[in-house]
Amino acid sequence: MNSTFNVAKYTLTENSRSRSFALSVLFIMLVFVSAFIFSRLSQVVEVRAIQDIGLAAIQFFSFITVIFFAIKVALTEGMDKTIYLPLTRPIRRIEYLFGRFFGIILSAALEIAAMGTLLTMLLFFKGAKLDGFYFACYLFVFLKIAMITAVAFFIALLSTSLASAFIFSFLIWIAGHILGEIEVFADKLPAVIVVIVKIFKWIFPNYTLLNLPDYAAGRFMESAGYLPAVFYALSYCVAVMYLAAAVFEKKEF
Repeated sequence: MNSTFNVAKYTLTENSRSRSFALSVLFIMLVFVSAFIFSRLSQVVEVRAIQDIGLAAIQFFSFITVIFFAIKVALTEGMDKTIYLPLTRPIRRIEYLFGRFFGIILSAALEIAAMGTLLTMLLFFKGAKLDGFYFACYLFVFLKIAMITAVAFFIALLSTSLASAFIFSFLIWIAGHILGEIEVFADKLPAVIVVIVKIFKWIFPNYTLLNLPDYAAGRFMESAGYLPAVFYALSYCVAVMYLAAAVFEKKEF
């Protein structure tokens, strides 16, 4: 456990110095540009547009950041032979991998918090009424990012090139968002397609369960609340990371 904590701490420090955090600057520019564009609209429409664009930007930039970090650890460091040094120390591979994972998602949490603070300040300045639902969105964005980080580790450990790791991680990110929407039209689809979609929903991360607007519309878990989705996200992360650890144990660098 101490080894995992130390690796996570090192990863967090390493990532905080990375240039990838410059994406936060792009986020700031995007939010303020959107605020200027929608400033001529009514206050309700303006606030809603800024909130939606801001949350979408936070999710996207966080996704790009963790994909870069995860593939760097799981694939690039192996290709550059820089992974040899930490693996020669008295630390188990699974501890190293989980330490890296926790360090990356902690980095993502800090990035989400920083960008979320800027967005919240702007919305407050615009007179928005921010409730618990708004702040819960950040938790669910973080859970999505944690899930795709685990997937990126697994994909990168199975990949032989940076391009394939990025492409497959991106495709899984997209698939996780659309599979639930496809199932809505199950009555209009062939039975074979419906079965395939259901199988993929067990394999790919089902991000539909983590979209808070769907909760507001009463489409998912109307009586159970948010906890089943949180439990699903955490369970998915653990399962995929253990699969990644199994691959990592047998991988030769």
